[in-house]
Formats: sequence, structure tokens, C-alpha cells
Amino acid sequence: MFFKSKSGPIKIQWSEDMAVGVPSLDDDHKSFFEMVESIRRIQRFGSVNNWDFDNIKMILSEYVEGHFLREELFLVKGPYNEYVLHKRQHDSFRSKLSKFLTTASSIEENMEEIALLVESWIPNHIQKWDFRYRDWVKAEDVDPRPLGLLLSSRSRL
Repeated sequence: MFFKSKSGPIKIQWSEDMAVGVPSLDDDHKSFFEMVESIRRIQRFGSVNNWDFDNIKMILSEYVEGHFLREELFLVKGPYNEYVLHKRQHDSFRSKLSKFLTTASSIEENMEEIALLVESWIPNHIQKWDFRYRDWVKAEDVDPRPLGLLLSSRSRL
């Protein structure tokens, strides 16, 4: 994956130093990186079609909603005193993603914007916000169910 900076693209990949120490959360984070890699692979090997784009939107939307719900459910119950600020970060990303999913002039432009958004946001979010809870969160505090099941049985915060 590539993250754009003033000096050009930077290779961004999941690494163990991004781990928060809870397998379900770390797996979710890894999946965001894998989604961007899938977008980049689609872009490299030909033109993007509606089917590709619809699948990326569906998968990314499920991951965003499911992962954010997974985090917010334990953050609101734990000793974490920045829940509201953390949730604002999630809400801001949801809003930006929604904008990209509805306003781009072409599928190719939209895929690029989504890839850049995720590439720039997820590593920064993990290192700035998620690292704040990693010293106290335990695997048993986090609902480990697959995101689809988590979403289907959610109770709103």
C-alpha cells in the first residue's frame, strides 16, 4: 500500500508494531490494509467495473461499521476516558468515506479516493488513538464474533 506524502508515495503495510494485542482488533486492522491492497490490485490489472466497485463498497462498509462497533462497545464500558473523542474520529471517517462513495465523477476516481483515504487514515488512527487503549484492553473485553454477526445483533451505543 502507498501513503501519499509531500515527498511522494510511501509503502504502508501492516506490521506487528501496529498491534494492539487483541487478535480480533488486530485482524480487523489487517483487513483494512488487505482491502486497500485489493483496490490497488484491481487498479493495476485493468479498468474498474461496477461489480468491483460495488463489492469494495460493501466489504469496506461492513468493515468500517463492524470494526468501529467492536471498538466502541468495549471503549464505552472500560476505563478509557476518551470514548467521545475516539468515537468522533470514527464518525469523521464514516462521513469522509460516505462522501467518497457518493460524489466522485467516475468509479476509477472513487476507488482512488477510497484507497487514499484508508491508506492515510488507518495507520494514523491505530498509532494515535488505538494505542491509547492497548495497555488496558484484554481480549475478553472485546466481542470476537465476525463483523457480520456483530452488526446483525448490535445494540446501538
